[in-house]
Amino acid sequence: MRTLYKEVMRRLETIDFSILWEGFKPYPFALYTSTEVYLEDKVIPWDTRFMGCTAISYEGSYLAIWNIEMDGVEENVANRDQLVMGIVHEMFHAFQQENKEKRFPMDLVGLNYPDDERNYGLKYVENQILARACREESKQVKQELLSQFYSIRKERERILGDIITYEYRLETVEGIAEYVGLLALKQLDKDQYEERLEDYCKKLETYNALQQDIRCISYFCGPVILTIAKACNLSFWHVLKDEGRPVFQIIGDKVQSEERVSVGYDEILIQEAVKENRLAKSHQIEAFFKEKAREAIEGRYAISGYDPMNMFKLGNQVYCKNFICVTPLGKEESMMLIGPIVLEMDQDEVRKIYK
Repeated sequence: MRTLYKEVMRRLETIDFSILWEGFKPYPFALYTSTEVYLEDKVIPWDTRFMGCTAISYEGSYLAIWNIEMDGVEENVANRDQLVMGIVHEMFHAFQQENKEKRFPMDLVGLNYPDDERNYGLKYVENQILARACREESKQVKQELLSQFYSIRKERERILGDIITYEYRLETVEGIAEYVGLLALKQLDKDQYEERLEDYCKKLETYNALQQDIRCISYFCGPVILTIAKACNLSFWHVLKDEGRPVFQIIGDKVQSEERVSVGYDEILIQEAVKENRLAKSHQIEAFFKEKAREAIEGRYAISGYDPMNMFKLGNQVYCKNFICVTPLGKEESMMLIGPIVLEMDQDEVRKIYK
């Protein structure tokens, strides 16, 4: 692990952080497993401060952390440049926290994102346009496609109402962090950067369950939007603590778009996909309860910590794959529960915990 840490450090030292995002700087980082946490000058036993891949407050400063055992990160660990890209992403979250970023997504609100078939259909058209615009070499055509994208967004705003803000915040907080990580990868290996960006485009234009995972797909929409805007000379840099608008709006203020747009899509494809997604979630919860007899803890709790990439809501139940932290109402001390866990909700309150 120490060898891996040194390899990451060596690559980080070759990156010019000042051209990734004005004011951005490298932050301390930790690589960890289920038993050990490797810091620059020491190794400590793992504890519950180290969960997921993110940025945390640690000993008076901010620390980027990366779980090298977590599902889905194996490729990044094997590819050192990709691993560095991921760590730069988390360092940018540290930068956001230190600079009083106030547009973090409200993930618990996002659990209530509606299964609206027309919204998903238009969202898929949006994503296809983004992929085309990202690959397009003509600046004029890029701008025209970006205008189409913004026109469709206006229609989706009318369908979803305020909850679309959840997407906008994801594209801002996660999208900028992913964009900055991509630019770091570009400094390390331009070919890998181009391959990664193409992979994002393929994810956007391929219809599968990812298209309905709004949190996950926003990781790809965000940096692609920013890449297109950059190619069109549309400025989006800003001082984080001074800005309340999402980056979508910052760019959109410079893009001409239509108020109303007529867009077609494969309605049967979307209907079937929404149905399959609901069934998959239902089967996952059913399998949880069939696996063994589950103990139910009853009470009134608030969710105080979670893994947003690995949880979903179906009806009044929330499935948590990895972990969840809950705090009894009126108390300060929270408890961490290792997943899988199913919560039974009453509005925003947890009333039953099945483990």
